[in-house]
Amino acid sequence: NIKWAKAIARGIRKHYRFLTASQEERDLEGVALQTMWKCAGKFDPSRVPEGGSFDGAFRGWCHPFIKGDVQREAMRLR
Repeated sequence: NIKWAKAIARGIRKHYRFLTASQEERDLEGVALQTMWKCAGKFDPSRVPEGGSFDGAFRGWCHPFIKGDVQREAMRLR
């Protein structure tokens, strides 16, 4: 899930045209990981459908939170 969260941050980095391997990219990745960690504490595993993927359910639930937090940070950095 760490690579996945960083990939979300890199996509937003590209959108805002920050340089690869820049401080801005590291900051955005840090926000993505921090948000994922917060989501992990709030995720309710009992909501995963019978026979469903825990990973997929977590990612589907967590994605909007990560994207929103990283976008806010990108706007702040701009």
